[in-house]
Amino acid sequence: QKKWLVLSDDIVKRTTVEDSMKCSSVVIKGLIKIKTSLFILSTHLYEIGEELKTYPNISFKYFETNVIADQLIFNYQLRNGISNDRLGYLILKREGVVDLLDNID
Repeated sequence: QKKWLVLSDDIVKRTTVEDSMKCSSVVIKGLIKIKTSLFILSTHLYEIGEELKTYPNISFKYFETNVIADQLIFNYQLRNGISNDRLGYLILKREGVVDLLDNID
């Protein structure tokens, strides 16, 4: 009968993507049984969203990111749904990592 507020960023790390998705799904499906609590979970595993959309007590939110001329623009507006942003390579490129690696002799 306790009320919990749990905040988590990527429940499972340091494993394969497939294992991370399976473990995260299992944990989330267990936590949603606790009706008196609020769980706010952040993850980059957008693939698990499709499986979890069937649960009425799960809502999906994301922060929108726009890319203009290779620059990331954050509007800090919470949106409904699951983000489809894939920004890792853009960040590597913007920070010069791609050029640095291309110039290794």
